[in-house]
Amino acid sequence: LDATVKQISTAAVTDLKMRHEALTTALNASHHAGIGRIGHAIKGGCGMAGAMEAADLGARLEAESDQLNNCRAALTHLTNAIDNLQGMLEQEFPG
Repeated sequence: LDATVKQISTAAVTDLKMRHEALTTALNASHHAGIGRIGHAIKGGCGMAGAMEAADLGARLEAESDQLNNCRAALTHLTNAIDNLQGMLEQEFPG
C-alpha cells in the first residue's frame, strides 16, 4: 500500500509541475480556454490523488479562467500547494 501511495503522490507532483509550467504559458498569453482546460485537468487529477488543496485551485482556475488576476493569484497558491505536496511526500517516504 505504501508503494502505491508513494507512486500516486509522486505522479501527482510531477503532473502538477508540468501543468504549472503550461499554466504560466497560458496566463502569459491570456489564453482563457487553455487556463480553463489546465484547471479542469488539475481538479480531476489531484482530486483522484487526494491532493485536495491543488484540486480546489484547479476548480478555481477552471471557473475563473476569464479573470486573469484571480488566475495569477491561484498560480502562486498552486506553487505553494506543489511545495506542500512535495514536502509531505518527502516526509512520508524519506530517501
